[in-house]
Amino acid sequence: MTHHGRHSQNQRSVPVHAGQRWALVLAGGEGRQLQPLTTLNCGTPVPKQFCSLSGGRTLLEDALTRAEDVVGAKRVFTVVTQQQQRWWSKLLVEQPASQILNQPCARGTGIALLFAALRIEAVDPEGQLVILPADHHIRDESELRRGLRHALDQLRRNSQQVVLLGIKPDQADEALSYILPQGKAGLKLASVSRFVEQPDIASAEDLVRNGGLWNTFITTASVPSLIALFEASHKDITDELRRVLRQTDESVSTQPTAELSQLFSQLPELDFSRDVLEGQPCLKVLRMANCGWSDLGTPRRVAETLSHLSAESGALQPAPFLDLAAHVHSGDLRAGGCC
Repeated sequence: MTHHGRHSQNQRSVPVHAGQRWALVLAGGEGRQLQPLTTLNCGTPVPKQFCSLSGGRTLLEDALTRAEDVVGAKRVFTVVTQQQQRWWSKLLVEQPASQILNQPCARGTGIALLFAALRIEAVDPEGQLVILPADHHIRDESELRRGLRHALDQLRRNSQQVVLLGIKPDQADEALSYILPQGKAGLKLASVSRFVEQPDIASAEDLVRNGGLWNTFITTASVPSLIALFEASHKDITDELRRVLRQTDESVSTQPTAELSQLFSQLPELDFSRDVLEGQPCLKVLRMANCGWSDLGTPRRVAETLSHLSAESGALQPAPFLDLAAHVHSGDLRAGGCC
């Protein structure tokens, strides 16, 4: 892993390949539920992907390492948003501009993935994608890598499949989203019956009893299959975004063009699971044992994750923006630091 901190944006753009494996790190979320824990003294919230759990690397840097371990550093794209540039520009200076996919504004996970898939289509129209959120914590990275490679092997057998990684819950948690698989319990790979977003605790307990899995949002899909999902559900948006991207050259700059910014201002928010994946026959879920995954979506989830982390020996480097461990242990719900 190269340290994400020192590099020039003048690197050569991504070379054209065919049918390669690529990683897509989603780093444009706002983390609204965690803002009570990630707000600086001056009132500015720091999105959780730019925070550290224990005074070391940020969650985004951990996700980039995760991606590089699977596909290599030269085939990792990062989706960001313009309004968060003050945070990501300090962490992505090693990444070539052609691999930083800067949205003019946030329009949900669906638009972020469509934007990224169309950009990657120009590089490798037959590529295979590993989609990784940038704001998760994984205790057992080797177990996750095994799951990702198994999911990629499924794509090699059937490139039309979209495979989600589902974690077997160790408890019912109403703050998480669930996938209910179809068919016999215990199948390693199954079709998806439905998604359930943040159910009440009684419903969450029922889902766990009936084989429901935590939805990690970690996904593998081929570029054509991913775009085909959007063409089937939101063809007008797909066609218009593809037209605008084909008329612009954003391979040498991370700044969105005026036309792209205008289009984004008119787009609706799309949730990838609810608005694009729901009910699609090509969708599969890969059942995984619990690898210590957490989406760190609430202060309680952060505290639980920190309780499992053993103290590291030696002095820790200060986090670039915000250390969640120090903040939780202080008992203060307002983060230190200034704007």
